Amino acid sequence: MKYFVKVADEKSFLRASEKLFTTQPNVSRTIKQLEEELNVQLFIRHGKGVSLSQAGISLLKRAKVIVELTDKAKAELASETIPQISIAAGETTAIGPLGTALKQLRKQYPQALLHIYSGNEEEVCTKIDDRTSDLGIIFDSKRLHSYDYYRLPRLEKWALVMRNDAPLAKEKFITPEMIKGLPLILSRTLLTVNMLPGWLGYGIDQLNIAATFNLATTPKFLIPTTEYYMLTFGDIVVGPEEKNLTAVPLKPPLESPMFLIWSKELIFNKPLKLFLDCLVKTFHEQTKETQEKPFSVG
Repeated sequence: MKYFVKVADEKSFLRASEKLFTTQPNVSRTIKQLEEELNVQLFIRHGKGVSLSQAGISLLKRAKVIVELTDKAKAELASETIPQISIAAGETTAIGPLGTALKQLRKQYPQALLHIYSGNEEEVCTKIDDRTSDLGIIFDSKRLHSYDYYRLPRLEKWALVMRNDAPLAKEKFITPEMIKGLPLILSRTLLTVNMLPGWLGYGIDQLNIAATFNLATTPKFLIPTTEYYMLTFGDIVVGPEEKNLTAVPLKPPLESPMFLIWSKELIFNKPLKLFLDCLVKTFHEQTKETQEKPFSVG
């Protein structure tokens, strides 16, 4: 499976063999054995290399999960003193306490590794479902019943992000009526969790949506060179160091609670249990400091 994934990524048996530190005949022989075992053709050979067949396309997604799970299992079994913990998270400032929890974990396990994957809500849930991530962070979701979870103390606040010289940049608040007609770059999550219609008070079909995104950190660079407006978490896109953009809060406020989730079938080893306990403790302390509503356990 590892050979198959590498050939699919490199689109070449030769380049794949170089990345795998083996010979091209060995890679070709392995792929042939896999094709014979599955009784399908996985690659279409042509002069410039190879491309995936329809069967290969179908297998690739599963193969990557198999390889990732195998590597994860090997790492877990290699040594209990070198734990590896993985967390998948959407864009949120709520990941701050991970640093404190990791610091505490590494006091007991100095070589501990924390792997952080970024993705939208669907991608985070997929990694939890297929066990390639231990923990995930998402915001308010209809999927919560499928997981064990903590409600985190922080609420992410949606805002309209724009150029500093945009006509609305000096406004204190953005109302639903002010958004009508604006060329918008919109989070796809807002379209799937049905939050936006309730805030707007009118149909999404009345919006002028120019583009959508799953993560805001890259499409935000469209704004300085265009007259587009981005509806997203303001604190994520416009940090203290941002000089070209302005985030104007919404009125009435549109806020999203954040949740730390994990599979109901997840088996906690000692390092993961220690990490989660430290994480929860940090969130508790953060709640006391900010005097926000405490998170709840699901």
